[in-house]
Amino acid sequence: MATPATADNGNTRAATPPSGSNQRGEHLQVPEETPRIARSSGDKHTVTDNRNEIAKQMEQEMLTCPLDGFQNTYLPFVPSDADINKCTKNLVGKKIFKKDNNTNTYRWREDLLKRLENEKETKAFSFIKDFADAVAEYKFSQPNEQRTDEPWLVYEDYPTKNVFSEIPGSDFKDDGFFKLGRSSIDPEFGRLLSNLRTTVAAADIVVVAEYKRKLDPKNLFDNRSKLLSAANHIMSDDPRRSFMFGITIEGSRMSLWYFSRSHSTKSEDFDFIEQPMKVISIFLSFLFGKPARLGFDKAVRRYKSDHKIHYEYQVAFEGGDRYFRTVKSLFSYRPNRITGRMTRVWQVVEIDAFKGNKISDQEFALKDVWLDSDAPTEKKIQQDIFDAVEAEKTKRKGGKASSLDYIESWDTEQRDKLENLLENGEYRNLFMKIECESVGGCTTRGKPDVATPDPGLLKAGTKGSVKWRSRMLGGADRSRDSPGPISASSTSSDGNTHRTKRNANPRSYTSKKRYLLVFGEVGSALHQLKSFKDVFKALRDITYALAVMYIAGWVHRDVSIGNIIVVESGGSLCGKLSDLEFARVFGPRSQVARDPKTGTPFFMAHEYVSGTWLWNPDIDQNREGPIDKIRKRNKQSQGDSPSAEQVIVYNFQYDLESVCARHKVFTKAKHLPSVLESKLHEKLKPLLDFIVSARDALYLEYVDREKKDKVTDPVTYSEICLLMLITVEDCLKACMENQDLPSFTPSGYATNDSLSTATPGTSSKRPPSQRPDNDSSNEAGPSSPKRARALVPEGFLHHNAPDA
Repeated sequence: MATPATADNGNTRAATPPSGSNQRGEHLQVPEETPRIARSSGDKHTVTDNRNEIAKQMEQEMLTCPLDGFQNTYLPFVPSDADINKCTKNLVGKKIFKKDNNTNTYRWREDLLKRLENEKETKAFSFIKDFADAVAEYKFSQPNEQRTDEPWLVYEDYPTKNVFSEIPGSDFKDDGFFKLGRSSIDPEFGRLLSNLRTTVAAADIVVVAEYKRKLDPKNLFDNRSKLLSAANHIMSDDPRRSFMFGITIEGSRMSLWYFSRSHSTKSEDFDFIEQPMKVISIFLSFLFGKPARLGFDKAVRRYKSDHKIHYEYQVAFEGGDRYFRTVKSLFSYRPNRITGRMTRVWQVVEIDAFKGNKISDQEFALKDVWLDSDAPTEKKIQQDIFDAVEAEKTKRKGGKASSLDYIESWDTEQRDKLENLLENGEYRNLFMKIECESVGGCTTRGKPDVATPDPGLLKAGTKGSVKWRSRMLGGADRSRDSPGPISASSTSSDGNTHRTKRNANPRSYTSKKRYLLVFGEVGSALHQLKSFKDVFKALRDITYALAVMYIAGWVHRDVSIGNIIVVESGGSLCGKLSDLEFARVFGPRSQVARDPKTGTPFFMAHEYVSGTWLWNPDIDQNREGPIDKIRKRNKQSQGDSPSAEQVIVYNFQYDLESVCARHKVFTKAKHLPSVLESKLHEKLKPLLDFIVSARDALYLEYVDREKKDKVTDPVTYSEICLLMLITVEDCLKACMENQDLPSFTPSGYATNDSLSTATPGTSSKRPPSQRPDNDSSNEAGPSSPKRARALVPEGFLHHNAPDA
């Protein structure tokens, strides 16, 4: 037997692997099949608060591309040389350019280098406004399908004006930006421009710009972090966006930026003073670009009626187009990275057309998410799971070996219930009912071949103190203002941030497709429940759903409280499993996924997220104790060869672990009983023994399976499935027997929803991070007070939340 590592006062589990499983004591190798990126959220902080974290999160996401490749790949269109030359001559007439007859070239009339040297930053770049307005007056001589004849955008220079948004955290200002300027209604996109006249709305900004008079490392990081954080906030704020653009200038060097859910790219910089015709080409492209080429999705429209902003979705599928209007947000978050799925879930009603009439009072849940272009959809995965279950049922009826044979040794109560669910088809009710879907109506652009990864673009800086200054638009849907579940955090219970290793395989930067999924029922996430009884009801149903997936031979791989939906039906609650995008057939995959997926480390199985073995010789010596204890309790209530395997195979038990355990539960033997004993409400103390026994059973099943080299044998997961079902059912029975149990504040609700709507105005140039700490001024109007939030308890069994 391997020698156990030194314990921490008997409380820390030794890290030595089981004898025979990995005798060299090496770390487990997490397979490259699905690289994971920890998802972190900016919900509780402002944009300026989050800048450094966003830069850290995005540093491995950035690409650099030659300017010509950038223009040809990303910009709405590339103007012809004839149009550039003609526009240049117009600028000479407006005394913005001048012609050098000696070289037969055009230059800026003003000495811009001298201007940058002598003027303050607020005035140094004000010439761009006159330049952009002059370019916007250009008249194309020939029509072109790639552009419009009249500009959609207008350039504004408002370095002192706050940007207002529909989600909290907007405390930033931009040196300049291209915003929607056309108020007419487009037949494909409706009215894109906000109805607000004086306020700078995030939903109107298409191109963000940040400028500095001098080129140096500090200015580079400052510009880039501000640009990145502003673009991230705007894309989180506006569901219509599939991508957007940016411009940075440091001294005489100009760079272009592209941001999307699949990747983000910076162009190589160029000297905008020495190459003014390049600037003309870029500005013509932005000003006269069509909405779809500027990043707007025609399937999503933004409206304001009865003083409230809402969105309308067109869901195109085989049966024809259907339209849905948002009522409120069921799930949204502000990620600290642009790349990813950016999941939004809305409560919606069906309407007969854009801006049409409500068809009925029935409410639906609409999920808006970005998937890899080659990824299967949730509807397809769900149907594959159901088909696999039916195939196993057919095998058994035909007298063939079936995965249903795995549960023959189960206790009668649990076996009969699962078999009845499978036989009558009611197992389908443990998953969300899908009404319709729309796939790939809008896709992001692929990475150009000339673009290369450039993680050095973003360098971490020092985080400063930022006061809460959320500029919220009037009419904003306040249901989008939620801190979200604790699963949105990448911080573990030990306070450390999970940072995944870089994928050994080269990233492909696969393009992403928009996926709209409409569920025929509306529910709440698990973290929004208020009673322990309801929590365990939902967890019981979810454990049975995972047992169904076990019979089908599938693993979920992303079980978290945000993916457990609780639906009320017939006066009772039912837990339903959702978010199947990561699910796959159990076993190794032949094709490696190269692009990282966003994960939820807080709920990931300990071995999988940490790459370390579970090993505790004290528990291992008494393997049968906890397992026999659970089986015996259930009956009363009813009346090896060593392995050289070193690679983790994501298995059925990892999903079960996500239901109830966190990494300290395994890494510190006494942590769980100690915490439960000290924090569990007195009336919930009967649950302590159930949960500790389940923890021990999970651990022992891991070790025993690894010792016997049975990790890939599905039959070895049968007993742990049963033990987890018994545990959640025992916890539910205990809660039902104590009707006066205390309730707890559900996560995701603000206890003070008084976030005020500020009025537009002007202020000092820079955001509050560059003001004195005692500067409490709010030039945009009444300040939005920092709200007291209902923090998530460290576990759903705690009877009181920590102080805010």
